[in-house]
Amino acid sequence: MSDPQQQSESEDELDALLQHYERQAAADVAAVQQQQGGGARKKQKLSAAEQREEALSQPIAADNKGFKLLAAMGYRQGQKIGKTGSGLAEPLPLLLKQDKLGLGAQSKKAAAREAARQREREAQQRAEAAAAAAEVARQGQRQDFQQRAVAAAAARRTEGQLRKAQQVCETLDTAAGIHDNVLWAQPSAAAAGAASAAALAAAAAADDLLEQCEPCHKAAGAAIRAAREEAADCSRLFAAHAEAAAAAGAGNRGDSAGPATRNGQPGSDDPAVAEGDEEEQRRLQEWEAFHALPAPERLAQVLAYLREQHCYCLFCGCSSTRREPQVELRKLEEDYCEFVLKNTDVSMANALRRIILVEVPTIAIELVEFEANTTVLNDEFLAHRLGLVPLLSARVHDMKSIYEDADDDDFLDVHFALDVRCTSDDTISVTSKDLQLDPQHPDIHPVGYHNPDDKGILLVKMRRGQELKLRAVARKGTGKDHAKWMPVATCVFQYMPEITINHGLMDTLTDEQKEEWCAADPRKTFKLNKLTHRVEVVNPELYMYDGEVIAKAEEMGKPGLVTIKQKQDTFIFRVEGTGVLRPEDIVITACEVLEAKIRNLHTALEQERAIFDQGAAPMQQ
Repeated sequence: MSDPQQQSESEDELDALLQHYERQAAADVAAVQQQQGGGARKKQKLSAAEQREEALSQPIAADNKGFKLLAAMGYRQGQKIGKTGSGLAEPLPLLLKQDKLGLGAQSKKAAAREAARQREREAQQRAEAAAAAAEVARQGQRQDFQQRAVAAAAARRTEGQLRKAQQVCETLDTAAGIHDNVLWAQPSAAAAGAASAAALAAAAAADDLLEQCEPCHKAAGAAIRAAREEAADCSRLFAAHAEAAAAAGAGNRGDSAGPATRNGQPGSDDPAVAEGDEEEQRRLQEWEAFHALPAPERLAQVLAYLREQHCYCLFCGCSSTRREPQVELRKLEEDYCEFVLKNTDVSMANALRRIILVEVPTIAIELVEFEANTTVLNDEFLAHRLGLVPLLSARVHDMKSIYEDADDDDFLDVHFALDVRCTSDDTISVTSKDLQLDPQHPDIHPVGYHNPDDKGILLVKMRRGQELKLRAVARKGTGKDHAKWMPVATCVFQYMPEITINHGLMDTLTDEQKEEWCAADPRKTFKLNKLTHRVEVVNPELYMYDGEVIAKAEEMGKPGLVTIKQKQDTFIFRVEGTGVLRPEDIVITACEVLEAKIRNLHTALEQERAIFDQGAAPMQQ
């Protein structure tokens, strides 16, 4: 076979193979398309059901023919059908039946499944209800336990405070010579034994209840009970020893008393012994009545006794003595006074000083309205200077502040005016004397206004052509609001020094050394008496607590040469006024303000006590 013939045969075979592959590929593509066509039809059926459900769930649109017909008859969206409007508001639901049973029939399998689901729901509800009830019970038990724990902690805290208060009361009473007080005195051995037994029984009952409610505390309760039983044994042993000692003492008294006693017992014919028995019985009754009270009431009685009898505060840990403050006036001038305050403490002295500074009311300019101001000072600067001008405030108590309730007869404002124009070539000074007074209140004016020797307080200086015209309003106020209402320039106090010189040690120095030591004090508090050769204190109030003389004594090798202390109950006050009020009026007004503050504090404490008593009564019940 020639080569061209072989080549043509191979090409025919190749064409046949390619055609076979093309037919096979076409068959595969047809099969795939057929499968995809079935899925698309199924998806199309599902999407149609969804579209139907979506269409049924939506209300009829306004462009629907049926809706238009209903609207023409008066129907509105959401309106119920019927003459009275009490019919259906939504159309009847469309139910598609897919089984082959009758319209009223139901599949037995579906009924069984529904019954099973109903039983499962009921079982689940019962389980949830039981779990909720158990949780509520646990919460109740937990809350009860917490309340009992809180109450027990409060009781322990109260008992601790009561023991501390009784110890303090016993110490103070003993120092005052009181050796018998039912608030802290111990009873006889028999009464103490009975009270201890009752307390142990109550504690054991409380432990039993706690173990019943909280089984986890059984081990702790057993340990506590064992400790209490050991304490009870010790208490009984102590009571037995006390009774034996008392019996022995009674026997000794019987031997010495002769016929007045019999078998260690006091005779009935001894009036002194009978009176002692009655006193002991009365004390025992008082002690039993006191200890029958709840612990909070016993603590309240002890605290009240400490406050009333000893002026002692248990919670502050300090006591104060009943004092009658005294005032010794040393110097009184028009704008200055000096006095000594005695028999009080530093808290009252400092309170008086602070009240004098910022709580004594005065009158000062508060508002300024400028009509013309061509001076070198701006409006704010001039308004500030006007506010600091001291105004005579003798009638300040007749005036009302803007924060107080005022009647029609009360006055709140005092008006001033100022109208000055410089027309000369010389510089003029505008002072507080240029203010025009209020004709209704001419007695309220700047300090020194009517004194011809007083030049007034400078406000501003003016040159030719400058003008100042304004209106000002003065009001009542205190230094708490602004310093312009302060009635004083200074108010200070110092402790009264108490200086003690060790003359025995001082005599070991020569006169030159004594003079050198006296010269160490810059205020010259000490001097050397040339006749007696002794160092004397010129004036204790000159000493300024600088420590120079003490340092000088240590430098000379004589520590303890002088002792300087501050008298904690004596204070020297120096008050310098601004002229708005007399110094004595300032101090008296400050004392009245302090008294009102103490009265208000007492009233507030009484109200708090009443509120506490009202709230505590239901808790005790």
